[in-house]
Amino acid sequence: MATRPETNLVQARVNKVMDAPIMFGEKTDYGGTPIVLLVTKQHTLRMKIPIGTRAIVSRRGASVGLYEPGLYIRPPFYRIDYLVTTHHIPYHFSVNACPTKDNVLISLDVDFLLHVEDPETFVYSIGPENMEELLRATQAETVRGLVRTVTINDAYDLRGYESEDMLKTLNEKMNPYGISVDQVTIANVALPQHLAESMQKETTFETKQIEQMKKQEYSLLIHQDNNVLKRLVVDRTNEKLKVEEEAKMSRMTIQHQIDDLSARARAILAEIQADTKAEVECVKAQSEKEIGSKQNEVKLMLSQLETEAEMEAERILAEAAKQVAEMKAQARVTIASDKAQAISALAAAEKQVAKALVAKRAYESALAKIESIRTLSANPNVVIAGESGDSVMQMMMMRESAKVLGMKKF
Repeated sequence: MATRPETNLVQARVNKVMDAPIMFGEKTDYGGTPIVLLVTKQHTLRMKIPIGTRAIVSRRGASVGLYEPGLYIRPPFYRIDYLVTTHHIPYHFSVNACPTKDNVLISLDVDFLLHVEDPETFVYSIGPENMEELLRATQAETVRGLVRTVTINDAYDLRGYESEDMLKTLNEKMNPYGISVDQVTIANVALPQHLAESMQKETTFETKQIEQMKKQEYSLLIHQDNNVLKRLVVDRTNEKLKVEEEAKMSRMTIQHQIDDLSARARAILAEIQADTKAEVECVKAQSEKEIGSKQNEVKLMLSQLETEAEMEAERILAEAAKQVAEMKAQARVTIASDKAQAISALAAAEKQVAKALVAKRAYESALAKIESIRTLSANPNVVIAGESGDSVMQMMMMRESAKVLGMKKF
């Protein structure tokens, strides 16, 4: 089985500060993994620190502390001495010849995940190379102690094992140097070749034996399942027939109940319809009676209203006739009064002009008599006795005319 190459943590040099993230993500020419970079080319005024790193800066050779990623304006006597990665660092190494509880030597591959917590303490106190030696020694001791507690038959159970005790021990050793270990995992367990082959054969035989037993158990289970299935089919068929018969009886019972309910409903409906019809007829007769009564009342009211209207009309007519008679009487009184006043006025006027009107009145009287005689002469029904009718009339007219003309004798 091909083994994984172990991790080699180193410190490298970088010319340009902004190339640091690329170098932290690549291997060096000799296979090392850089976690600290020594900056060879410094800035002028603009001091840049790339993302994913922290810088240890000095002023005229004296350290002034850590600088986070960003752009700073500093004079040339500020220098970036080291750049330290802030990413988590995977670390892999092997521990060989670890004795088990039954004194069999095995090899284990261990994986770490760690990061630099305090760059200044890490760089100035231990550095990548010394840190790697301390990490290997501490972990080898811890892993050997763990392997010593298991037998060779349980050794493969250590694959993927993550021990809180190992992690605690490593951090107690590494934290004072600014390193924090986040995870420790046993990635692989390798047994000696002859022992691995022997165990493989034994495992293969056991596996085949177990497989044969499982096949027999499977065949037995299949046979049992078939019997159970057949029995279940028979039971389910019987249950189905029973359920169908019960359902049939239940349907008949329900149908009988439905028919009974339908008959009852029809009887109740007929009774309701009969009651309703009787009530309708009763209501109709009552309504017709009430309508006739109301109609008689209306006719009586109309007759009363007509009588009252006629009486009122006669009263109004009588009052109107009375008012007309009163008005006529008043008018006659007024006219009589006016005529009396006119006669009085005329008498007064005639009194004043009596003398002047004597001749006029005599003339008018003579004209009136002549007109009367002419009228009589023209009426064939009037007979005047004398010598001759025409001569009498002519004589009367001539005499009256002479009077009118002022002649005394004709």
